Amino acid sequence: MAKQKTLSGEFEQDMARYRKASEPHKSPEEAQTALDAFCKEVGELRVKYQVRDLYAICSASLLEEDGSESAASTTFGFGTQSMWLPMIAAAYGIEKQKNDAMIRTLLANGAKEK
Repeated sequence: MAKQKTLSGEFEQDMARYRKASEPHKSPEEAQTALDAFCKEVGELRVKYQVRDLYAICSASLLEEDGSESAASTTFGFGTQSMWLPMIAAAYGIEKQKNDAMIRTLLANGAKEK
């Protein structure tokens, strides 16, 4: 499995686990119920682990009435609401830097191969 470095160590990609999490809910209502339960559990974990401020973005796969697969997404936050936007902006900046660095590496490696 591929490993990705993070501030807290290494993050190990687990494709079997990702596939399991990607299985569609049987209906939009079931997806909404699952997302609501997830939000509630995250809120409880936040207190358990003393996480002051938290903002999350998540999505789940679901089956529509016509049998097609789509995605439901939601956002939620806990703690100081005025912190959410700065936290989102900081996360965007961090992920943008990582993405830009990856693209530069790919382009540099592609240029070396020619």
